[in-house]
Amino acid sequence: MKALTSVLVAVVLMINLVWVQPASAEAKYTKNPDYIEVTQALKQASLIPEDEKKNQGAISETVQQQIDYLQFQQYALKSGINWGQCTNNTGKTIAVYGSSQKEDIEDQATLYFLGDGQTTRQKWDCDGFYVPQDLKAINLGLAEQSEPLQGPIAVKILDGTQLTIQANPETGNLEFNSPLAKVVQESQVHWFIPNISQSIIDNQLPNTPTVKKA
Repeated sequence: MKALTSVLVAVVLMINLVWVQPASAEAKYTKNPDYIEVTQALKQASLIPEDEKKNQGAISETVQQQIDYLQFQQYALKSGINWGQCTNNTGKTIAVYGSSQKEDIEDQATLYFLGDGQTTRQKWDCDGFYVPQDLKAINLGLAEQSEPLQGPIAVKILDGTQLTIQANPETGNLEFNSPLAKVVQESQVHWFIPNISQSIIDNQLPNTPTVKKA
């Protein structure tokens, strides 16, 4: 009898592993704020083609690219990637925001310094980057940008984003490619946004966890 009871318990546990685990995995990514934001943006973008078909007879390339990007970003988040990765190709040290020790505080991130040519380590969440007061930033991923973003500001990226930051050779301003990146305020997130120049950042020792070079 005891042996039969043990077998029944084992069977129940196996069934739970088969059915409950996928449900838990799904719940994990659906509760990710970035996944929610991408899903909402995708729903809104998907409404545009119908209007364009009625008015223009076809979908514009810009709108289709936006939808394709959002679908791909949503897929990345569904796959369980809950971190972003940043690469610095500016020729100088930059400041990035990353995982904080205070995980109990929502939207908490710490300011780190990423050296030229460095890429943040996988699974270490790079949440975004800082634009100093004497520089501007241009999002190359946007079809239209009225004017460059003037520092000092913090730019937040979504989980699943592989961001490369470079410097314009003529102006020195920062350039990046991430259509869904956005400027955040200290009142919105627990990020330190100082009022400093690039020269101050140049004097800092890089301390961001990075990918080891071969």
